[in-house]
This record gives sequence, C-alpha cells and structure tokens, in this order.
Amino acid sequence: MSEINESTENNRLKIQTGIDPNFLSATLTEDIQLTDAIFDLFDNSIDAARNQITNDAKQKTLKDEFGLPSNYSGYEITLTLDTDAIAAADNCMGFDKEALKNEALYIGRRSDHPFGIGNYGVGLKRALMKAGEEINVTTENSHNRYEINFNVRAFGNDSDEAIYAIPIKKTGNLGTTLTVKSLRAGIEHQLKDQEWYNNFIKEISIRYSIFIKKGLKISVINNHLNQTNLCITPSLPDIRDEEPLPVSTTTIPNINGVNTYIKTGVHGDYRFKGELGHNQTVNTRISNEFGIYFICNDRVIVAHSTEENHGFTTQWHNEYAGFACIVRMVADSPSQLPWNTAKTELQTSGSFFLHIRKHIEPLAKDYRAKAKKIIKAWNNPSIRGLADSERKRRFREELGLPAIPKKPISQFTTRNSNSTQNRNPEDDKNRKTNGNSNVTGNHNNGEAKSHPPSSSTKKLISSDSHSNKLNTILPNDFPQPSNSQNLNNMIVEAHNMNFTESPHAASMLYRAILEGSSRHYASKTGNFNAVKDHFYSKGEGKGKNHSDEYKKAQGIDLTMTLKWLNDNTNLFPDPDRKTLKLCLKSVLSDNQKLNGIVHCKSITNEAEFRIIRDKSLELVRFFITEAETKGK
Repeated sequence: MSEINESTENNRLKIQTGIDPNFLSATLTEDIQLTDAIFDLFDNSIDAARNQITNDAKQKTLKDEFGLPSNYSGYEITLTLDTDAIAAADNCMGFDKEALKNEALYIGRRSDHPFGIGNYGVGLKRALMKAGEEINVTTENSHNRYEINFNVRAFGNDSDEAIYAIPIKKTGNLGTTLTVKSLRAGIEHQLKDQEWYNNFIKEISIRYSIFIKKGLKISVINNHLNQTNLCITPSLPDIRDEEPLPVSTTTIPNINGVNTYIKTGVHGDYRFKGELGHNQTVNTRISNEFGIYFICNDRVIVAHSTEENHGFTTQWHNEYAGFACIVRMVADSPSQLPWNTAKTELQTSGSFFLHIRKHIEPLAKDYRAKAKKIIKAWNNPSIRGLADSERKRRFREELGLPAIPKKPISQFTTRNSNSTQNRNPEDDKNRKTNGNSNVTGNHNNGEAKSHPPSSSTKKLISSDSHSNKLNTILPNDFPQPSNSQNLNNMIVEAHNMNFTESPHAASMLYRAILEGSSRHYASKTGNFNAVKDHFYSKGEGKGKNHSDEYKKAQGIDLTMTLKWLNDNTNLFPDPDRKTLKLCLKSVLSDNQKLNGIVHCKSITNEAEFRIIRDKSLELVRFFITEAETKGK
C-alpha cells in the first residue's frame, strides 16, 4: 500500500486552473463595440474627477438636486485616434501608489467609487483588450509619477509576464494617459470610417451630456480623418417648464439603495402648431429625439426610446410628438443600478426596473391625452378660416392660456438657438428714410449718448423666432447696412457661407463682422468718442500715459465697445434688454476664443462655432439696426 502511495505521489499531475489570456480577452470584448470600449476609458476618467471633487472640501458641498456633483469645470478628457494608436488623456488626480498597485488593473472587483459609473472593475481592462495588444500608462498625482508598459496577455494569470509600474520624473501635470498600440484587426478601419466617426461624436454628445453641461470638456482628435472636435456639446433635450403642457414629475425613493426621479413633458425645442415660435422644420429635425431617456448617476444609458420594454407600451403616434421623459436613477453604489456592465442597456426584467417602468406608461398616455387637446384646439373648424393672428388668439383663449404679449421678447431654445425674423418692407423703407438723421451731443468720460428706442429696434427680436438649424453664418434676411460697403460685403458673404464645411474661415469672418458692426454702431449713433473716453477713464487705457495727440488719433475696437456697452446697458430697448445683456455677456466671454482662432492660436469646430454664433447673433443685429435707424 505504501508503494502504491509513493508511486501515486511521484506521478501525480498538476492541474492548471488559470485563465488563458486569449479566452479572457475574447470573453470580455466580443459583445461590445469599439465605441463602448472607448467610453469605458471616459468613465474611468470621470470617476477619478468625481472622487477628486467629493474629496475637495470646497467642492463636495456643491451638489445638484439629485445629490450629485454639480460642477466638473476644469476637468478635461482628450481622445486621440492616431494612425497606429488610441490614446485617452485626462487631467484628473491620477492613480495613487496603492490604487495603482491593487486596483487599477485588477479584474472583477466591485467598484467602490461613490456614485460611480464603473462597475466590476472590468471596463478599463476590457477597453484596453478591445483596442490593441500593447499598452502604455502614465499617471501622475501630487506625490508620484509612474509609467507602465505591458502586453494585454499579461492579464491572464497563466501568463509569465509581470506588470510593473516604474517611477519616473514628475512634470507637475496631474492626470492619466492610457495609450493602446498594435491595434487589432478592424479597429483602424473603423477609425477611418467617416460614418462611424460621426456617430461616435453624436454618441458622446448624448451619453455624457450631463457631465458636459456641468463643465466637463471632452475633445476628440482623429488623425485618420484630419478632424478635430473640441469641446463637444451636449445634446440631451431639456423639458419645457412653461405652457401649454405642464411638466409632470414623480419621485420614487430608495428602492435597494436607488433613488429615481421621473420628469415628463414637452421636448425643449418642440412647439405645437398655434404656439409662438412654431417651426415645422425644427419639429421634424428633432423628431428622433422624442421618447424616454434613462440616466444612471448622470451617465445616459438609454436615449430616446419608444420601446415597450422601457415603458412605452403603446404604438407610436403623431399625438406623441414632442414627448420627452427623463428617468434619472441615482445610487451611491453603482452595483445597485439596473445597467449592464457595458452601460449600453438596462436590465429590464429585474423587479426593480419593472417597478420603475409601471410609472412611465401612464405618464406617456397622459401626455398624449393633453397633446390631443392642444392639436384639437388648433384644428377647430370655427377658427381655421381666421387670419393667423386672430386664430392664435382664439387658440390660446380656448386652451385657457394668457394672451400673447404685445411686445414679446426672444424665447431662446436650450440648444442651437438661432433667432431669425421676417423683415417687413415698410421697416426697410423707414430705415432708408431715417438713415440720414443727425444726432448731436457731448461724450465726456465715456458716458453713453442715449436715444429713445426706435420702432425697428422694438421689433428686433420676436417670439416667433425659433431655431431652424441654420448652417450659414447669417440668415438670408439678416439686415445689411446701407452706408458701410465693407461691412455690407462681409454680411453678403456670411449669408452664403456654410460654416459646417469651413468652421475656421467662418469664425474669422464672424469675428470681423462683430468688430465691424460694433464700430459701425458706435460711429453712426454718435458714441465713437464715448467708447474711447470710457477706455481711458475706466478701461485698460486708464493706466496708459498716452499724449492727447495719440488719444485723438486712437481708434476703437470690439473689446473697447463691448466694455463700454456693458456699463451702458440702458441703451438696449426695454423689452429686449435682458436678452441683449445675455448676448453681450456671451460675446465678452467668447471674444478671446475668436481672437485665438484669428491668430492661429486655437482651433474650433462646427458645434463650437454654432454655439458662439447663436449666443451673440442678436447683438450683431442690434448693432446694425441701431446704426441704420439712428445713423448720422
């Protein structure tokens, strides 16, 4: 017996129980797309930013209505899609020594980030495996900087490859850069595909919309396509708080550690027929944004769904047009949230989600019932044959809405607002008649010369104006000066230039129009010297020891005019003053960016230019209209 035991002992086999690296890689990555893998890298950076915010004594108390951080300003993520590598860089706190050693590349451990958007520690590793073979990580916090180089095969515990972090010299730039090289087959092809890339940018604008609204900057550089998307803009719709259909809200507190907030109403950019600002082109353009949105800890998981498994249990009908339902789920522990690990879908069959879903169906039906009343009121046979203004008055009266204000101010939409107006030929005739009127007065110490608001100025902004996805720099009906050939020529070109094709050239032309229209306004309204006096009495020229001769020859520029106007906002017509003050504030903020583009110190893109243009367009209109009606 002892001989048998000894023989057995000597001939026993060691059974391998490790995980083959190829199996691990295939299992983790076969069901996710490249887009989702890259988003795992973004999520990792956002968790780091959130940790830094919640650990900062000054910032941790700044929370939104859902108890989440309200401000990510100063944090940036930059993704570079290169010809042979993918790199994601952030300026967050970097990994500390213990986290780098025990957590950063550990697979399968639950995330302990409070209110995190990671889950089982899979995301970062899965993203690296999906993209390529060779990995480089550099990370720096306030104490250390490390560099790591390894092959993804090292993730398998059958691998003999060890992963080491090497201390390197600090640079003072906190954050982490993850670079994947030796890209896998098919990855480079996707990066070169324009359609894939366009959809990728669109998905970023949806999935990270709330973080971007809170100040996070996400930029993408695609060297395959020679395209750069800086400061991607959010595209999550807001819900209108005003008439004619009230917002409905529901709170479902603390089910398994998850608080749920449901808000239902009209898409922020949608207007019913008969409403001020109704624009069927806009309604058609945003129609693919109607539906239900599910958001977990500020991360959008499901967007514009009209599927039964998400709670939209009836067939879509035109009477649901404009319907938006935003469901926000918040949990300290991300493992309690009903999402899959790829954060691409919800676990719709679980008891928690089923409980949430039953609240959504009646909200959708209630929206349809109220929308039907609005549609029926507008199509009422008794008002169909009336003039448009009278039909709208009767329409509002039937719905019990307040009468239309006599001098409505602009209704700015949340995204891509681009106010336009229909010019009245009589107004044009009046402009030419009034174009030679003389205005005199003294301009001491930068005091503004005031004028009674003109009739055309009062009509400057109309509530019938609404975003129409204008892709030219200026709308075709934008006013043109009759006594400034250079400015007039620039405006004509801006009527026809498509900025989506040439955002840099458009930015430079628009900057020139801002400069030219502001100077034209100051000159023609008799405030040229007032602007200059303000510069020397209250502005940057106050400390300059310029001679009287130099001051006399001194011209004015956009910045000087803006700062003078900022101290003289009484010049804005009363009904539009609030709107124009907001425009002025935006131009003061964006002018540095525009100057950087003109001097080749910064770059821009279609989305960024649209925002700058939309926020400032009515101020340019004011400059030109005032110069025309009160011009000397």
